[in-house]
Amino acid sequence: MAKKTKRERLPEGVKRLADGRWKLRVTAVTALGTGRKVKKATLPRETPLSQVIARLEELRAELEESAQKVQMPTLADYSEQWIERKAATCRPSTVEQYMIRFAHHILPHLGHFPLDQLERVHVVEWRKLIEGKVGAYSLRTVRGWWLDGLRLIRDGCADYGLPDPSYRLDGPVGQHKPQRELRTLSTGELRALVEAAADSRKPSSAWPVIAIMAYTGARRGEALGLRWEDVDFGERVATLSRAVYCDMSREWSEAPPKNGRPRVVGLCGHLVELLQAHRRKLIAKQHPGLESGLVAPARDGGYCSYRSLRQALNRAAERAGIEQKVTSQVLRRSYNTLALQVMDRVVAQAIVGHADDSMTAHYLGLRPETIREAADRMWE
Repeated sequence: MAKKTKRERLPEGVKRLADGRWKLRVTAVTALGTGRKVKKATLPRETPLSQVIARLEELRAELEESAQKVQMPTLADYSEQWIERKAATCRPSTVEQYMIRFAHHILPHLGHFPLDQLERVHVVEWRKLIEGKVGAYSLRTVRGWWLDGLRLIRDGCADYGLPDPSYRLDGPVGQHKPQRELRTLSTGELRALVEAAADSRKPSSAWPVIAIMAYTGARRGEALGLRWEDVDFGERVATLSRAVYCDMSREWSEAPPKNGRPRVVGLCGHLVELLQAHRRKLIAKQHPGLESGLVAPARDGGYCSYRSLRQALNRAAERAGIEQKVTSQVLRRSYNTLALQVMDRVVAQAIVGHADDSMTAHYLGLRPETIREAADRMWE
């Protein structure tokens, strides 16, 4: 029986191919520990093992040197990573606001700088630039841009072990704009607005959203996402358990309400009548929105767009003879103002979903009849 030849033991990273050539492969972890770099080489079959090992060491040294050289991203590139991290913990509407501020007020001026080349003078110049916009925008808004920019810069420098060029820099200064008068509508104006939205010859598909916001104080996203399963006509209450948002790419997403938990709102008699009549019409027409279960579906059965809601509000305000501009925030502010005139403060805060006195509202058990009576008193 022929003796088996002892297999040649080769160093790690060296392999002998079937045709006798030497194949070399070395790896190294990048400086930030985020990945691996690989380098390969092939040597002729007649190359002595000592030269193969020497070449392997050369490759390893070259790779280690290149792996330690960090590919530094620009602030714009890093902002994409930053947004991805925020998307995992923040509400979609918050992430969208970050994207808008970055795109319009921060990255056009600082985005092209690699993080290791972003210097204090660049941040100071950017601060002067946004200070010049105080007047066209409120100082509070401009300081919001400043704080978002600092968060981005500081996080990037911390991630890459760089000194922070914005360290101990003061924020923008300027003259405060006088606070504008908060616009609200009276009970009569809210009624007229809802009737004008619902009673037109061709009412917008968004009119139920206007009625829900006006009569319950719901936020825009909560009213747009309300489904029939959330409405209890017997108890005359509705549960606001979700909010919907449309991002810059026109993709819709659902999230919990702003304070993170559902809340119950009362339905006054007029709103109950409007919604019941609206549901009967949807069933009679076999509207596509019946499948989704939305209270205020668009013509295709999906969510009503922000644009259609704005247009419906503008037309309803014009028909109702309301001169001031009416927005979803005006409806919510009006409801809150009127609610505090007829309800206990804690009850009003629990219904509207404000964070103030949140623990009191959290531990307050509101029975359906309490909510229903409060809604009736408001619209008597």
